[in-house]
Amino acid sequence: MRYFQSLILLFTQALCQHALKPTTILHQPHINVVNKNVTVVAGETAILPCSVDYLGTYKVVWMRGAKILTLEDRRIVSDERVSLERPFVKEWNLHIRKIETVDSGLYMCQINTDPLQVRSVTLVVHEPPSIIDYLSTPNAISVREHVTVELVCNVTGLPPPTVSWNRVSTGQWPEQGPAGARTRIGMDGEVLVIHNVTRYCDDIYECVAFNDVAPVATREIRVQVQYAPEVTLPVKKIGQVRGKGTILECEVVANPLNLSSWKKKGIDLTKNPNYYVDAFSEKNKVVLSLRIHAVTEEDYGEYECYAENLIGNDSEKMILHETPRPLPKSTTTTTVRPEMSQNIDQHDGGQLFNNGESHHWVSSNEAPGDKDDTKENDRGGHRHSDPRYNSHQGSNLGNKEVPDKSSVISDPNRKNSASITIKPAIMATIGVLIVACSR
Repeated sequence: MRYFQSLILLFTQALCQHALKPTTILHQPHINVVNKNVTVVAGETAILPCSVDYLGTYKVVWMRGAKILTLEDRRIVSDERVSLERPFVKEWNLHIRKIETVDSGLYMCQINTDPLQVRSVTLVVHEPPSIIDYLSTPNAISVREHVTVELVCNVTGLPPPTVSWNRVSTGQWPEQGPAGARTRIGMDGEVLVIHNVTRYCDDIYECVAFNDVAPVATREIRVQVQYAPEVTLPVKKIGQVRGKGTILECEVVANPLNLSSWKKKGIDLTKNPNYYVDAFSEKNKVVLSLRIHAVTEEDYGEYECYAENLIGNDSEKMILHETPRPLPKSTTTTTVRPEMSQNIDQHDGGQLFNNGESHHWVSSNEAPGDKDDTKENDRGGHRHSDPRYNSHQGSNLGNKEVPDKSSVISDPNRKNSASITIKPAIMATIGVLIVACSR
Protein backbone atom coordinates (compact mmCIF):
# COMPACT_ATOMS: atom_id res chain seq x y z
CA MET A 1 0.00 0.00 0.00
CA ARG A 2 2.74 2.39 0.92
CA TYR A 3 4.53 1.45 -2.24
CA PHE A 4 1.63 2.59 -4.44
CA GLN A 5 1.26 5.84 -2.53
CA SER A 6 4.92 6.63 -3.12
CA LEU A 7 4.55 5.99 -6.87
CA ILE A 8 1.51 8.28 -7.13
CA LEU A 9 3.37 11.08 -5.31
CA LEU A 10 6.39 10.80 -7.60
CA PHE A 11 4.16 10.79 -10.68
CA THR A 12 2.25 13.85 -9.50
CA GLN A 13 5.48 15.74 -8.88
CA ALA A 14 6.72 14.83 -12.33
CA LEU A 15 3.50 16.01 -13.93
CA CYS A 16 3.63 19.26 -12.02
CA GLN A 17 7.21 19.90 -13.04
CA HIS A 18 6.39 19.10 -16.65
CA ALA A 19 3.35 21.38 -16.62
CA LEU A 20 5.11 24.37 -14.97
CA LYS A 21 8.17 24.34 -17.23
CA PRO A 22 6.51 25.71 -20.41
CA THR A 23 4.47 28.20 -18.34
CA THR A 24 7.67 29.78 -17.02
CA ILE A 25 9.04 30.16 -20.54
CA LEU A 26 5.85 31.73 -21.99
CA HIS A 27 5.39 34.38 -19.25
CA GLN A 28 8.76 36.12 -18.98
CA PRO A 29 8.55 39.82 -17.92
CA HIS A 30 7.95 42.13 -20.86
CA ILE A 31 7.90 45.93 -21.30
CA ASN A 32 5.02 46.58 -23.66
CA VAL A 33 5.84 50.18 -24.71
CA VAL A 34 8.13 51.24 -27.52
CA ASN A 35 10.76 53.93 -27.43
CA LYS A 36 9.01 57.29 -27.69
CA ASN A 37 9.28 61.05 -27.22
CA VAL A 38 7.32 63.03 -24.66
CA THR A 39 6.95 66.78 -25.22
CA VAL A 40 5.84 69.16 -22.48
CA VAL A 41 5.93 72.88 -21.83
CA ALA A 42 8.19 74.18 -19.10
CA GLY A 43 6.38 74.44 -15.79
CA GLU A 44 4.03 71.57 -16.48
CA THR A 45 4.24 67.93 -15.28
CA ALA A 46 5.94 65.35 -17.49
CA ILE A 47 4.64 61.75 -17.41
CA LEU A 48 7.10 59.17 -18.80
CA PRO A 49 5.23 55.88 -19.41
CA CYS A 50 6.43 52.33 -18.69
CA SER A 51 4.09 49.29 -18.65
CA VAL A 52 5.31 45.78 -17.74
CA ASP A 53 3.56 42.43 -18.20
CA TYR A 54 4.34 39.37 -16.04
CA LEU A 55 6.83 41.17 -13.86
CA GLY A 56 6.89 38.45 -11.22
CA THR A 57 9.69 38.90 -8.77
CA TYR A 58 11.74 41.14 -11.04
CA LYS A 59 12.39 44.79 -10.30
CA VAL A 60 11.58 47.96 -12.33
CA VAL A 61 14.13 50.75 -12.32
CA TRP A 62 14.04 54.29 -13.84
CA MET A 63 17.42 55.75 -14.73
CA ARG A 64 18.83 58.86 -16.37
CA GLY A 65 22.29 58.13 -17.57
CA ALA A 66 24.04 56.30 -14.73
CA LYS A 67 21.80 57.80 -12.05
CA ILE A 68 19.01 55.69 -10.56
CA LEU A 69 15.86 57.76 -10.12
CA THR A 70 13.44 55.16 -8.73
CA LEU A 71 13.60 51.50 -7.66
CA GLU A 72 10.27 49.73 -7.74
CA ASP A 73 7.91 52.38 -6.35
CA ARG A 74 10.50 54.18 -4.23
CA ARG A 75 12.23 57.47 -5.13
CA ILE A 76 16.02 57.20 -4.89
CA VAL A 77 17.11 60.70 -5.94
CA SER A 78 16.72 63.69 -3.64
CA ASP A 79 14.73 65.70 -6.19
CA GLU A 80 11.25 65.89 -4.70
CA ARG A 81 9.74 66.71 -8.08
CA VAL A 82 10.32 63.08 -9.10
CA SER A 83 7.92 60.27 -8.17
CA LEU A 84 6.70 56.93 -9.48
CA GLU A 85 2.96 56.65 -10.10
CA ARG A 86 1.02 53.38 -10.65
CA PRO A 87 -2.57 54.13 -11.69
CA PHE A 88 -2.81 50.47 -12.80
CA VAL A 89 -0.95 47.30 -11.71
CA LYS A 90 1.08 47.03 -14.90
CA GLU A 91 2.11 50.71 -15.06
CA TRP A 92 5.31 52.16 -13.68
CA ASN A 93 5.13 55.78 -14.82
CA LEU A 94 7.77 58.34 -13.90
CA HIS A 95 6.35 61.78 -12.99
CA ILE A 96 8.44 64.96 -13.02
CA ARG A 97 6.58 68.03 -11.79
CA LYS A 98 7.36 71.67 -12.59
CA ILE A 99 9.44 70.63 -15.52
CA GLU A 100 12.44 72.71 -16.51
CA THR A 101 14.45 72.93 -19.68
CA VAL A 102 17.36 71.19 -17.94
CA ASP A 103 15.13 68.12 -17.53
CA SER A 104 15.24 67.48 -21.26
CA GLY A 105 17.02 64.29 -22.28
CA LEU A 106 16.94 60.48 -22.37
CA TYR A 107 15.28 58.43 -19.59
CA MET A 108 15.33 54.58 -19.35
CA CYS A 109 12.85 52.10 -17.87
CA GLN A 110 14.65 48.80 -17.06
CA ILE A 111 13.82 45.30 -15.75
CA ASN A 112 16.63 43.34 -14.12
CA THR A 113 16.21 40.28 -16.31
CA ASP A 114 19.10 38.52 -17.97
CA PRO A 115 19.70 40.21 -20.33
CA LEU A 116 18.26 43.54 -19.17
CA GLN A 117 15.09 44.80 -20.78
CA VAL A 118 15.24 48.53 -21.49
CA ARG A 119 12.87 51.07 -23.04
CA SER A 120 13.96 54.67 -23.71
CA VAL A 121 11.80 57.77 -23.36
CA THR A 122 13.11 61.10 -24.68
CA LEU A 123 11.79 64.11 -22.81
CA VAL A 124 11.46 67.28 -24.93
CA VAL A 125 10.76 70.48 -23.03
CA HIS A 126 9.26 73.45 -24.89
CA GLU A 127 9.52 76.93 -23.49
CA PRO A 128 7.41 79.95 -24.52
CA PRO A 129 9.36 82.89 -25.91
CA SER A 130 10.79 85.37 -23.47
CA ILE A 131 12.62 88.66 -24.02
CA ILE A 132 15.77 89.10 -21.98
CA ASP A 133 15.41 92.61 -20.62
CA TYR A 134 19.01 93.46 -19.78
CA LEU A 135 20.20 92.29 -23.20
CA SER A 136 17.59 94.27 -25.14
CA THR A 137 17.12 97.94 -26.08
CA PRO A 138 15.42 99.95 -23.30
CA ASN A 139 11.75 100.79 -23.63
CA ALA A 140 12.51 104.43 -24.50
CA ILE A 141 15.52 105.93 -26.25
CA SER A 142 16.42 109.33 -27.71
CA VAL A 143 18.54 109.63 -30.85
CA ARG A 144 19.63 112.53 -33.00
CA GLU A 145 18.48 113.01 -36.53
CA HIS A 146 20.54 111.46 -39.37
CA VAL A 147 22.23 108.75 -37.27
CA THR A 148 21.86 104.96 -37.62
CA VAL A 149 19.89 103.19 -34.89
CA GLU A 150 19.88 99.51 -33.92
CA LEU A 151 16.95 98.17 -31.92
CA VAL A 152 17.58 94.82 -30.20
CA CYS A 153 15.18 92.24 -28.80
CA ASN A 154 17.21 89.40 -27.30
CA VAL A 155 14.86 86.44 -26.92
CA THR A 156 14.95 82.94 -25.56
CA GLY A 157 12.62 79.97 -25.88
CA LEU A 158 12.35 76.37 -27.09
CA PRO A 159 12.18 75.92 -29.96
CA PRO A 160 14.12 79.11 -30.75
CA PRO A 161 11.58 81.90 -31.39
CA THR A 162 11.15 83.94 -34.55
CA VAL A 163 11.23 87.72 -34.04
CA SER A 164 9.25 90.15 -36.22
CA TRP A 165 8.97 93.96 -36.03
CA ASN A 166 6.04 96.37 -36.18
CA ARG A 167 5.81 100.14 -36.22
CA VAL A 168 3.06 101.33 -33.88
CA SER A 169 1.68 104.76 -34.75
CA THR A 170 1.54 107.45 -32.08
CA GLY A 171 -0.85 109.44 -34.27
CA GLN A 172 1.54 112.32 -34.97
CA TRP A 173 2.16 111.30 -38.59
CA PRO A 174 -1.07 110.95 -40.64
CA GLU A 175 0.55 108.62 -43.17
CA GLN A 176 1.13 106.08 -40.36
CA GLY A 177 -2.57 105.94 -39.55
CA PRO A 178 -4.37 106.62 -36.29
CA ALA A 179 -2.78 106.05 -32.90
CA GLY A 180 -2.26 102.33 -32.27
CA ALA A 181 -2.16 101.31 -35.94
CA ARG A 182 0.51 98.65 -36.64
CA THR A 183 2.64 98.29 -39.77
CA ARG A 184 4.97 95.33 -40.39
CA ILE A 185 8.48 96.56 -41.12
CA GLY A 186 11.96 95.19 -41.70
CA MET A 187 13.12 91.59 -41.78
CA ASP A 188 12.65 88.89 -39.15
CA GLY A 189 15.43 88.88 -36.59
CA GLU A 190 16.44 90.08 -33.16
CA VAL A 191 17.96 93.34 -34.50
CA LEU A 192 16.17 96.10 -36.43
CA VAL A 193 18.48 98.64 -38.12
CA ILE A 194 17.16 102.09 -39.09
CA HIS A 195 19.57 104.01 -41.32
CA ASN A 196 19.71 107.84 -41.48
CA VAL A 197 17.00 108.43 -38.91
CA THR A 198 14.77 111.44 -39.54
CA ARG A 199 12.13 113.15 -37.41
CA TYR A 200 9.52 111.12 -39.28
CA CYS A 201 10.96 107.97 -37.68
CA ASP A 202 9.84 109.26 -34.27
CA ASP A 203 7.39 106.54 -33.21
CA ILE A 204 6.94 103.28 -31.28
CA TYR A 205 8.62 100.09 -32.52
CA GLU A 206 7.44 96.67 -31.35
CA CYS A 207 9.23 93.33 -31.49
CA VAL A 208 7.14 90.16 -31.39
CA ALA A 209 8.71 86.78 -30.49
CA PHE A 210 6.78 83.56 -31.22
CA ASN A 211 7.56 79.83 -31.47
CA ASP A 212 4.08 78.24 -31.48
CA VAL A 213 4.19 77.98 -27.70
CA ALA A 214 1.78 80.38 -26.06
CA PRO A 215 1.99 83.13 -25.12
CA VAL A 216 3.96 85.29 -27.55
CA ALA A 217 6.38 87.84 -26.11
CA THR A 218 6.30 91.51 -27.12
CA ARG A 219 8.30 94.60 -26.30
CA GLU A 220 7.65 98.22 -27.27
CA ILE A 221 10.52 100.64 -27.80
CA ARG A 222 9.72 104.35 -27.99
CA VAL A 223 12.16 106.09 -30.30
CA GLN A 224 12.30 109.87 -29.88
CA VAL A 225 14.22 111.71 -32.58
CA GLN A 226 15.92 114.93 -31.53
CA TYR A 227 16.55 117.74 -34.01
CA ALA A 228 17.35 121.44 -34.02
CA PRO A 229 14.52 124.02 -34.04
CA GLU A 230 13.01 125.30 -37.26
CA VAL A 231 11.05 128.58 -37.14
CA THR A 232 8.56 129.60 -39.83
CA LEU A 233 6.30 132.65 -40.17
CA PRO A 234 2.86 132.66 -41.80
CA VAL A 235 3.60 136.26 -42.89
CA LYS A 236 6.70 138.42 -42.55
CA LYS A 237 5.00 141.79 -42.49
CA ILE A 238 1.81 142.89 -40.76
CA GLY A 239 0.16 146.30 -40.41
CA GLN A 240 -2.12 147.81 -37.79
CA VAL A 241 -3.43 151.27 -36.87
CA ARG A 242 -2.57 152.84 -33.55
CA GLY A 243 -4.77 151.92 -30.64
CA LYS A 244 -5.88 148.63 -32.11
CA GLY A 245 -4.82 145.19 -30.91
CA THR A 246 -2.86 142.71 -32.99
CA ILE A 247 -1.35 139.22 -32.77
CA LEU A 248 1.97 138.06 -34.19
CA GLU A 249 2.41 134.31 -34.71
CA CYS A 250 5.23 131.94 -35.58
CA GLU A 251 5.50 128.16 -35.84
CA VAL A 252 8.31 126.24 -34.16
CA VAL A 253 9.23 122.62 -34.90
CA ALA A 254 11.85 121.14 -32.55
CA ASN A 255 12.58 118.20 -30.29
CA PRO A 256 13.15 118.93 -27.53
CA LEU A 257 11.96 122.53 -27.41
CA ASN A 258 13.96 124.03 -24.56
CA LEU A 259 13.37 127.72 -25.22
CA SER A 260 11.10 129.79 -27.45
CA SER A 261 10.26 133.48 -27.20
CA TRP A 262 9.43 136.69 -29.01
CA LYS A 263 12.09 139.40 -28.94
CA LYS A 264 12.28 143.07 -29.92
CA LYS A 265 15.67 144.66 -30.28
CA GLY A 266 17.15 141.54 -28.67
CA ILE A 267 15.03 141.85 -25.51
CA ASP A 268 12.79 138.97 -24.47
CA LEU A 269 9.16 140.09 -24.33
CA THR A 270 7.90 137.18 -22.24
CA LYS A 271 7.91 139.17 -18.99
CA ASN A 272 7.00 142.52 -20.51
CA PRO A 273 3.58 143.59 -19.12
CA ASN A 274 2.70 145.31 -22.41
CA TYR A 275 2.80 142.01 -24.27
CA TYR A 276 1.27 138.59 -23.78
CA VAL A 277 3.14 135.54 -25.09
CA ASP A 278 1.30 132.24 -25.41
CA ALA A 279 2.22 128.85 -26.87
CA PHE A 280 0.04 125.91 -27.81
CA SER A 281 0.84 122.57 -29.41
CA GLU A 282 -0.59 121.52 -32.73
CA LYS A 283 0.42 117.93 -33.61
CA ASN A 284 4.21 117.99 -34.07
CA LYS A 285 4.69 121.76 -33.85
CA VAL A 286 4.24 124.65 -31.43
CA VAL A 287 2.52 127.91 -32.36
CA LEU A 288 3.98 130.86 -30.45
CA SER A 289 1.81 133.99 -30.40
CA LEU A 290 2.58 137.55 -29.29
CA ARG A 291 -0.46 139.67 -28.41
CA ILE A 292 -0.35 143.48 -28.30
CA HIS A 293 -3.52 144.87 -26.75
CA ALA A 294 -3.26 148.45 -28.03
CA VAL A 295 -0.55 149.31 -30.52
CA THR A 296 1.45 152.47 -29.81
CA GLU A 297 4.14 154.20 -31.82
CA GLU A 298 6.83 152.39 -29.82
CA ASP A 299 5.37 149.01 -30.80
CA TYR A 300 6.09 149.44 -34.50
CA GLY A 301 9.25 147.82 -35.75
CA GLU A 302 10.96 144.47 -36.11
CA TYR A 303 10.13 141.44 -33.94
CA GLU A 304 12.07 138.18 -33.74
CA CYS A 305 10.66 134.71 -33.06
CA TYR A 306 13.50 132.73 -31.47
CA ALA A 307 13.83 129.05 -30.50
CA GLU A 308 16.72 126.91 -29.29
CA ASN A 309 17.62 123.52 -27.79
CA LEU A 310 20.80 121.56 -27.08
CA ILE A 311 21.25 120.79 -30.77
CA GLY A 312 20.89 124.27 -32.26
CA ASN A 313 18.75 127.38 -32.65
CA ASP A 314 16.75 129.24 -35.28
CA SER A 315 14.87 132.53 -35.63
CA GLU A 316 12.73 134.50 -38.06
CA LYS A 317 11.88 138.21 -38.10
CA MET A 318 8.53 139.94 -38.63
CA ILE A 319 7.84 143.65 -39.14
CA LEU A 320 4.88 145.43 -37.58
CA HIS A 321 4.19 148.67 -39.44
CA GLU A 322 1.63 151.41 -39.06
CA THR A 323 -1.34 151.61 -41.39
CA PRO A 324 -3.35 154.83 -41.83
CA ARG A 325 -6.79 155.08 -40.37
CA PRO A 326 -9.55 154.61 -42.97
CA LEU A 327 -11.01 157.93 -44.18
CA PRO A 328 -14.74 158.59 -43.55
CA LYS A 329 -16.99 158.12 -46.55
CA SER A 330 -17.53 161.32 -48.58
CA THR A 331 -21.12 162.64 -48.89
CA THR A 332 -22.84 165.04 -51.27
CA THR A 333 -25.70 167.27 -50.08
CA THR A 334 -28.29 168.57 -52.54
CA THR A 335 -30.56 171.39 -51.39
CA VAL A 336 -34.08 171.44 -52.74
CA ARG A 337 -36.46 174.33 -52.31
CA PRO A 338 -39.12 173.66 -49.68
CA GLU A 339 -41.95 174.16 -52.13
CA MET A 340 -40.81 171.17 -54.14
CA SER A 341 -41.96 167.61 -53.60
CA GLN A 342 -40.18 164.53 -54.91
CA ASN A 343 -41.99 161.89 -56.92
CA ILE A 344 -40.09 158.60 -56.97
CA ASP A 345 -41.29 155.68 -59.09
CA GLN A 346 -41.58 152.20 -57.59
CA HIS A 347 -42.04 153.60 -54.05
CA ASP A 348 -45.13 154.35 -52.03
CA GLY A 349 -44.02 157.93 -51.59
CA GLY A 350 -41.27 160.45 -52.11
CA GLN A 351 -39.19 162.47 -49.66
CA LEU A 352 -38.93 166.21 -49.48
CA PHE A 353 -35.53 167.74 -48.77
CA ASN A 354 -35.06 171.19 -47.30
CA ASN A 355 -31.49 172.36 -46.78
CA GLY A 356 -30.28 168.75 -46.76
CA GLU A 357 -32.96 167.58 -44.27
CA SER A 358 -35.98 165.41 -44.94
CA HIS A 359 -39.35 166.32 -43.48
CA HIS A 360 -42.22 164.28 -44.86
CA TRP A 361 -43.41 161.68 -47.30
CA VAL A 362 -45.65 162.51 -50.29
CA SER A 363 -47.55 159.82 -52.20
CA SER A 364 -46.36 159.35 -55.76
CA ASN A 365 -49.97 158.89 -56.83
CA GLU A 366 -51.05 162.23 -55.31
CA ALA A 367 -51.88 165.02 -57.75
CA PRO A 368 -50.13 168.31 -57.24
CA GLY A 369 -53.36 170.04 -56.39
CA ASP A 370 -54.27 167.51 -53.70
CA LYS A 371 -51.68 168.65 -51.15
CA ASP A 372 -52.94 170.32 -48.00
CA ASP A 373 -51.44 173.81 -48.31
CA THR A 374 -52.81 174.91 -44.95
CA LYS A 375 -50.49 172.59 -42.98
CA GLU A 376 -47.09 174.13 -43.39
CA ASN A 377 -44.41 173.79 -40.79
CA ASP A 378 -42.05 176.48 -39.68
CA ARG A 379 -39.44 175.45 -42.24
CA GLY A 380 -41.85 175.59 -45.20
CA GLY A 381 -42.43 171.84 -45.38
CA HIS A 382 -45.73 170.00 -45.81
CA ARG A 383 -47.30 167.25 -43.75
CA HIS A 384 -49.59 164.70 -45.34
CA SER A 385 -52.76 163.58 -43.62
CA ASP A 386 -52.73 160.04 -45.05
CA PRO A 387 -52.14 157.64 -42.10
CA ARG A 388 -50.06 155.31 -44.29
CA TYR A 389 -47.19 157.72 -44.12
CA ASN A 390 -45.18 158.81 -41.11
CA SER A 391 -43.03 161.87 -40.94
CA HIS A 392 -39.52 161.24 -39.54
CA GLN A 393 -36.70 163.68 -39.44
CA GLY A 394 -33.96 162.16 -41.62
CA SER A 395 -35.98 159.12 -42.79
CA ASN A 396 -33.97 156.32 -44.34
CA LEU A 397 -34.76 155.08 -47.81
CA GLY A 398 -32.94 151.84 -47.14
CA ASN A 399 -30.72 150.10 -49.67
CA LYS A 400 -33.18 150.15 -52.58
CA GLU A 401 -31.91 151.64 -55.81
CA VAL A 402 -33.27 155.05 -56.76
CA PRO A 403 -35.24 154.68 -59.99
CA ASP A 404 -33.98 156.21 -63.16
CA LYS A 405 -36.90 158.68 -63.28
CA SER A 406 -37.44 161.42 -60.69
CA SER A 407 -39.06 164.85 -60.64
CA VAL A 408 -40.09 167.63 -58.35
CA ILE A 409 -43.56 169.10 -58.95
CA SER A 410 -44.56 172.62 -57.98
CA ASP A 411 -48.01 173.98 -57.30
CA PRO A 412 -48.98 176.34 -60.09
CA ASN A 413 -51.44 178.14 -57.77
CA ARG A 414 -48.76 179.17 -55.30
CA LYS A 415 -46.73 182.28 -55.64
CA ASN A 416 -42.99 182.14 -56.10
CA SER A 417 -43.29 178.51 -57.07
CA ALA A 418 -40.84 177.10 -59.52
CA SER A 419 -40.47 173.83 -61.38
CA ILE A 420 -37.17 171.96 -61.16
CA THR A 421 -36.06 168.57 -62.44
CA ILE A 422 -33.48 166.62 -60.44
CA LYS A 423 -31.13 164.60 -62.60
CA PRO A 424 -30.89 160.83 -61.98
CA ALA A 425 -27.26 161.21 -60.94
CA ILE A 426 -28.26 163.69 -58.23
CA MET A 427 -30.99 161.35 -57.01
CA ALA A 428 -28.45 158.54 -56.82
CA THR A 429 -26.24 160.80 -54.71
CA ILE A 430 -29.12 161.52 -52.38
CA GLY A 431 -29.78 157.80 -52.04
CA VAL A 432 -26.13 157.07 -51.20
CA LEU A 433 -26.14 159.75 -48.55
CA ILE A 434 -29.19 158.32 -46.84
CA VAL A 435 -27.75 154.77 -46.84
CA ALA A 436 -24.47 156.00 -45.40
CA CYS A 437 -26.13 157.84 -42.59
CA SER A 438 -28.29 154.90 -41.66
CA ARG A 439 -25.32 152.69 -40.79
